[in-house]
Amino acid sequence: MRYIAEVEYYKFDLYAIKFYLKAHQHSKDRFTILTNLHEARPVIYTCIAILIAIFHQNNKASFAFIGSPSPKEIERERKNPRRKKENCTQRFRIYSTLMSTFFSETYFEHRTSSRHSLYLMRNKSSLYSLKEIQGMINAIYNIDINDLE
Repeated sequence: MRYIAEVEYYKFDLYAIKFYLKAHQHSKDRFTILTNLHEARPVIYTCIAILIAIFHQNNKASFAFIGSPSPKEIERERKNPRRKKENCTQRFRIYSTLMSTFFSETYFEHRTSSRHSLYLMRNKSSLYSLKEIQGMINAIYNIDINDLE
């Protein structure tokens, strides 16, 4: 199986990393479809290698991820509309664990919004404040993440 990794660059040296199965590249649901391989580590390790390469090219880079809900999580929300689909998805929990393990707090300030399943690694040498980067993320994803932990 082949995956596509996308790197989106935004103002304030912010990079958003996304990946999906190549076979689903034209699907509007490409970020939520599961492969049922039950082994995401090779893809995530590739994304980590991409992050490291970007950091070597731009030592002021910050990174953001959103853990899209799985089909099961979407179905649970459909059955119970009061349950927000963004709330602390399984993908978010996995990304949070891996990013905090692989990227030291020496270089990055790790912030999360479990309400939006968002993980932010703000570069400590960034020229931009957390508030500026939050504003950019809010504009990109049309959300309000002023609750970063």
